[in-house]
This record gives sequence, C-alpha cells and structure tokens, in this order.
Amino acid sequence: RNATRDPKVNRWAVFLDGMDSGLAELCKYNTPADRLFRLAWIPDDIYQSHFSSEGEIVIRAPMSAAPEVQWQFLAFEAPGRTAAVLDFDKSACQHAAAIMDLSAVPSEKEYTFRPFFRGLITKIEPQG
Repeated sequence: RNATRDPKVNRWAVFLDGMDSGLAELCKYNTPADRLFRLAWIPDDIYQSHFSSEGEIVIRAPMSAAPEVQWQFLAFEAPGRTAAVLDFDKSACQHAAAIMDLSAVPSEKEYTFRPFFRGLITKIEPQG
C-alpha cells in the first residue's frame, strides 16, 4: 500500500483497495456463474484502440455483469460511443462476486468484477 502526500488520492487509493479486497473475499464464497454478459457503451476511440482486435484488456473500475444480456441498455445510445456485448467465460466469472443487493432490480442476479480485471478478447463478432 503506497501512501501519497495528496490526501484526496490517498483516500481514493484506500477506498479502491478496500473494495478490491472485499470483492476478492466475496469471490471465494460464491459459486461462480458459467457465463456473464455486459452490454457496454464504449467511447469510439477506446473501442478502436482496445476492443476492435483480439488482445488483452484491463477494466479499471468495478464492473457489473449479468447471466443474460441486458438489451434494454441499447436505449441509452450516446454519440461517439460503440455498443459492445462483453461475454465472460467460466474462467473470467471466477473473478466476479454475486452482489444482488446492488442490482437496480433485486430479483435479477448481478455480479461485480473486481477493479483492474484483466481479460483477453478472443473473438469479435461485428453486427450489421
């Protein structure tokens, strides 16, 4: 744990460390999902540089995902962004904690990936 002279940065680092540690601990007690999905609106420049070809990506912030694609999020189209369905396999799902209480709809299963989650893009299927 690195301390900094800027108290705002230090508080953010402590918060992020606590969240990451807590999610890691919750993952130990979960039965991982077999597959999870996230419909995300990704800024065009980031999509082109990180998502348009196979390779490694890092998701820096905690990210939610669900056992089914949440197609309703297509309604939140934003200029300068590309819609992408992120499909996580069983191996990736081991890094997501089931936290149903954070879901906007408590009856649906929702999982949260830890911050700085690393993954591989192994397949890209453009939609026409």
